[in-house]
Amino acid sequence: MKSESNAPAKGRKDPVIRKVALSSFLGNFIEWFDYATYTYFAIQIGEVFFPADSGIDSTLLAFAIFAISFIFRPLGAMFWGSMGDKKGRKWSLSVSIFVMTGAAFLIGLLPGYNVIGLAAPLLLLVLRSVQGFSAAGEYSGAAVFLAVRSGQPSWPVLLARSGFYRYGSARGLHGCSSCQDAAPCR
Repeated sequence: MKSESNAPAKGRKDPVIRKVALSSFLGNFIEWFDYATYTYFAIQIGEVFFPADSGIDSTLLAFAIFAISFIFRPLGAMFWGSMGDKKGRKWSLSVSIFVMTGAAFLIGLLPGYNVIGLAAPLLLLVLRSVQGFSAAGEYSGAAVFLAVRSGQPSWPVLLARSGFYRYGSARGLHGCSSCQDAAPCR
């Protein structure tokens, strides 16, 4: 019985692996930049989205929404892993990145509590949950796609196996911390 593989023929370079390595780096950068930015602006997010008498209450509610997004990661991992098996790793990875990016864009468009009332924090909760759900597909999907796609180790695969795609998370956090002077917290 002949086994089929998505891997390129021996000696042939696979441009898809390089694209996936780069996109996984960028995806992780954006994901962790988003998380770092959210925590950095948690005080302002709390004031805009939550009707609290105390600034501490609104900040705690903002961090609660942040934490809830991590609860959806295991569910996302199960869903995106299953979709990767059924529809293909590339499809699963692409769609999870689009969903995560779309949710981030919609969060940027959300009006505050003063404009739409209780719908503002509820929509923020839904969109942050969608981000957490889709982030699981992006992170693990890129790693699995690289592992499955590579027939023989090449430099992008070796970098990915050594944690290069995780480097995007460190750059995302660093990128946010370098914005400190642009918009200082109170």
